[in-house]
This record gives sequence, C-alpha cells and structure tokens, in this order.
Amino acid sequence: KTPDQLTAFAQSVTRGSSYGGKWVTLGADIDMNKAASAYRPAGNGASHQFQGTFDGKGYTIKHLDISAGKVSYTGLFAYAGDSAALRNVNLDSLSLTSYGTYAGGSQAEVTNCYNSNLVMDTKPTEKVGGIVGYVNKAKVSDCAFDGTIAAGGITGGIAGYANYSSLLRNHAAV
Repeated sequence: KTPDQLTAFAQSVTRGSSYGGKWVTLGADIDMNKAASAYRPAGNGASHQFQGTFDGKGYTIKHLDISAGKVSYTGLFAYAGDSAALRNVNLDSLSLTSYGTYAGGSQAEVTNCYNSNLVMDTKPTEKVGGIVGYVNKAKVSDCAFDGTIAAGGITGGIAGYANYSSLLRNHAAV
C-alpha cells in the first residue's frame, strides 16, 4: 500500500526470499515520489529470483525511478523465475537507467501489464523491452507499452529478446 512497503518487499527478494507459492498483491496505487529510500529491483538475477505471484490488481505504481548502474537484470523485478506470475501490474512514469546486460529477465507468465510514460536509457544494455528485457520459455500476454527506449542492443516494445516464448495480444507504441 505504500512506497516503503514496496521497497521492503523488493529488498526481501534481493536477500533471498523467493515467495515461492505465495501471492503478493497491491492494495492501492503507489506513488514512489513519496518513498523514504531509493527503489532497487526485486531480486538480483538468477541467484535471487522472485518465484511467487505478484498481482497488481490493476493499481498503478507511479514515478518509479531506478538508477542501477552496471547491474544486469533491472526493473520492477530483476528476475522472475519459472514458478512466478506477474499480473495486472500498471507502471506510470517509470525512469530506468542501467548499463548492465538485461533490463529485466523473466521465465514467469506475465499477463495484463501496462507500462506508460517510460523513459529508459540503457545504453549499451543488450536486451531491453518495455515490459521485459529477456523472456525465456514463458508467455507474455495482454500487455501494453507506451514510451521511449534508448538502448544499444536488441530492443523491443514488449520484449527485447524472447527465447522459446509466446508473446500474445500485446501492443507497443515506441
């Protein structure tokens, strides 16, 4: 419900809580301009992945500003594993600056997510997308993206790189 709760959740994933078999839901819109500390992505790549279900319930996370430096896997989630599901998540006015390998990785099912007013500067990041940078053996469906991406590698409005994955009923305005 609050920016600090979202930040604490992300930190717990980074410390090793996978949330496997658990549901995490938003209970209200969250304006990250009111956060007491900077947001860092949930998890830190393959070693600490989110494995639960994150349901935004259609609420919006606004003004999320992530300056990750040279860190691979960054975004709202650094990496969502093969047992994870990301649903009904709306992001508005996300600013992401990263110079790592991927702007978000996923083996999760991603459905009904919307990202608007994104400004992303990820040069020379290799795989960048408006919803997920790298998706592997998963499905991304009913998602939309509207924003600007400045990247030096493989870039896509929905997914930068999809490996053995399904991208269904998505829309991107880049």
